[in-house]
Amino acid sequence: MPRTMPLQRFLLPAFLALSALALAPRAHAAFTQVNANLAEARAITPVNSSEVYVGTYGGGVWKTSNATVATPTWARTGTADMRYVNSIAARYSQTSGSATVYVATGKGVFKTTNSGTAWTQLTYDETRVVAVDPSNANNVMAGVPGLGLARSTDGGATWTLVGSTVFDSTDVTSVVYQNSSTLYAGFDSREGANWGGVYKSTDGGATWANWNTVGGALANKFVKAVAVDLAGTVYAGTKDGGVGGIYKQNGAAGGAWSGPMATLPIDGSGCGGCPYNLAGVQVLHLDRNYAVAPGRLWAGTGDADGKGDGGGYSMWRLPGPMHSNYNAWSYAFQGPQDIFGEVNAIATFPDVADKVWLAIAGIGLVEGSSLNVATAVNANGGITINGTTTTRFSGIKATRANDIAVSGSTVLVAAHAAGVWRSTTGTAGTFSAFNGGAFGTGLENVIGAAGYERVVGAEHVAINPTNANDVWMSTSGRGLYRATLPTNAWTAVNETGLVNSPVSPISRYIRHRDLRFDALGNLFITIFEMPDGDGNTANDAAGLYRRAAGGSTWSQRLAGPWVGNSGLNKLAQTSATGWLALVNETFPYLSGDSGVNFGTQLNDATAPHTGFWRLYFKDAAWNTGATNVVTAVTNKGLFNSFNNGGSFAAVTIGTPGALATTNFTSIAYSPSVDQRLFAGSLDGKLYCSNNAGYSWSAVATDFYSPVTRVKFIGTTLYVITDGNGVWSDPAPACA
Repeated sequence: MPRTMPLQRFLLPAFLALSALALAPRAHAAFTQVNANLAEARAITPVNSSEVYVGTYGGGVWKTSNATVATPTWARTGTADMRYVNSIAARYSQTSGSATVYVATGKGVFKTTNSGTAWTQLTYDETRVVAVDPSNANNVMAGVPGLGLARSTDGGATWTLVGSTVFDSTDVTSVVYQNSSTLYAGFDSREGANWGGVYKSTDGGATWANWNTVGGALANKFVKAVAVDLAGTVYAGTKDGGVGGIYKQNGAAGGAWSGPMATLPIDGSGCGGCPYNLAGVQVLHLDRNYAVAPGRLWAGTGDADGKGDGGGYSMWRLPGPMHSNYNAWSYAFQGPQDIFGEVNAIATFPDVADKVWLAIAGIGLVEGSSLNVATAVNANGGITINGTTTTRFSGIKATRANDIAVSGSTVLVAAHAAGVWRSTTGTAGTFSAFNGGAFGTGLENVIGAAGYERVVGAEHVAINPTNANDVWMSTSGRGLYRATLPTNAWTAVNETGLVNSPVSPISRYIRHRDLRFDALGNLFITIFEMPDGDGNTANDAAGLYRRAAGGSTWSQRLAGPWVGNSGLNKLAQTSATGWLALVNETFPYLSGDSGVNFGTQLNDATAPHTGFWRLYFKDAAWNTGATNVVTAVTNKGLFNSFNNGGSFAAVTIGTPGALATTNFTSIAYSPSVDQRLFAGSLDGKLYCSNNAGYSWSAVATDFYSPVTRVKFIGTTLYVITDGNGVWSDPAPACA
């Protein structure tokens, strides 16, 4: 029997429902947006041929009402809590002329019944997937990680857990309605386990049955997507690391599961040594424009190397009704390409044949058309779908930015899963991919397959202060690279002393937490790497490395690994020659000789605090106007030092009001105004202080995405967000 979900876990009673008018982006004081068009879209939902909702991870929900034009206009809709979107489901009413839209986010399910004019928050738990009955907008299903599958028949006012006695996993990844009565749900699995797979309901989601062994077992239970064609055949898209495939089962007849399904090129010839296989399936989508059974299916893949970082992508299609081979998929587009990322979502439009929109991590939202061309050709530097280069839309400004570097008119932005992008005409210029040219010169051999792999995510970017043409980039699990301007040919850094192998079996665990030059040209990199468990710590790369100015040899100045998450985080300058090496979940280390030695670690005596959790530093900034003052952001609020980081004391903020300094993520002192301090916050705001952190005021009230880093380059303040790009102010003020 289904059980009612506990009130405190998921159900939001009507008297607590929150409604909010759609929010337009607010003014950001004197800030201008530098680069933000590489939206990491996770969902695309057209409700008709013109009205489309796109959910981004970090940047919220965006809507266009003119999707039929070449360059649609976009506006953000919804509340600030809708920043991290996982799934969108919608139903359009011809009677009212408006759409009912459900959005699954990191903070619960949100709903609008008037095409985004007003939104109501229905639940408060992270929700991975949402699906709505195609015939009744009040019937909705929601997948909640760790909880399972929830059902509502009253438009989300109340919810009931279903299938809890049948499901062997709570990791819901996909829910699809075949019709109002028949539904399928996909569940993920775990390495070494035998749970997950596909389940079926024939009573609108009230009860469920295991569908993994009907007629023959489903061979792969790492199900990421489920689709049902017009003939009732069920398809399960699977991904276990970077492998997997598509399995099918004749649901109407109860036949056995078969697969993985074969792949063919567009012209139907043997695939042979195709550079991309249909593996690592992210999404399946039933085309909305073929009424003849079985219809056409689309499949998006990614993460081809299993590193969990969007290592590659391709899109495939199961031929539509004009073809006869429904047992093999043909590719619709594939690499090589400047930047690889996962295909997160696919959408087709009612009454608009052969038009498809794709959400690709690191590239953003793109459109392809003329999908009946017989051959696939990949244009240098462009995405090509069956011979037709797509359009990349630029109106959705929701980049997950990681870092920015500026030298003169050259601006480099490092983006999550998107590599480095460059403008040569300043922050107001046009940005283009800066990842090695059309075929990624210098980056194609990182997994030993020339032409088929690129940098997939830039953690940090830095420009040598003693040589403005010397550019460095650290990546997600790919190692450290270097380029010489104005060319963009990157070279892997394999200098003496630096463990930097992008082909290492454990390179997926390498994360570069910081990369920076000091004023003299000394270069530092912090590497967090989980140990490989081989018993030999000598080949573990974790630690802080230093490369002396003008040299080519690296030395490890702090060694790792650390237990759990106690890995090296970032560096913060404390004086002309002083540095703090910040370590997650423990005290930082101090150097007084430009990072040559970090012989002193702070402790409870030098940074006294109270509470059960240990103190650790998230960021720190040096006030150059008062040469001995350093302010730190910690998990317990702000701490100040008056001896260049040798010891710290907690800062008591006068009349803080609603300000939570524990939400601060990064701080930076103004280089031109003594004691002026800026802090970014997880709530998407920027704060400032004119007295070294003892009182604060809000500068920019909402960047809409968490502010992950603030930094001065010269006298310009840059605000880096996880979902709304980079913002700059050449002369930031403080009330």
